[in-house]
Amino acid sequence: MENEEYENECEELENEILEEIGENPFKTYKVQFPYQVRFVLDDDENTEIVINTKSEEFYHSRTKKDVLLMKELGDSHSHISLPKYIINYLNENLLTVSPENCHLTFTGEPLVSEMTEKELRNFQREILSAND
Repeated sequence: MENEEYENECEELENEILEEIGENPFKTYKVQFPYQVRFVLDDDENTEIVINTKSEEFYHSRTKKDVLLMKELGDSHSHISLPKYIINYLNENLLTVSPENCHLTFTGEPLVSEMTEKELRNFQREILSAND
């Protein structure tokens, strides 16, 4: 008998026993997990946005081990859905954030350099075109 056939037979027997005693073997599990989304603005590669957050999901399973296996499988398909969720959330809620509730941290030493005439002209053009 092949391993798969044996597992199927065991599962069928287990289901028959559970039907006879009238018990649902599934329990509800809550999984809380932290994650981070990082992205760079399309028009400004110097600006990186980092979001650290937590979420929770609910699973119905017989064991915690099965829940972790389902979570692992789900995570392998979440690389687009979670960032998309965060971006949509930001689109809906970012305007409600008050600057007083933001925390600024300088992350390095300032670098001072004299601007060339060409850099100064380009900078002035950028400022003028930003107001258009």
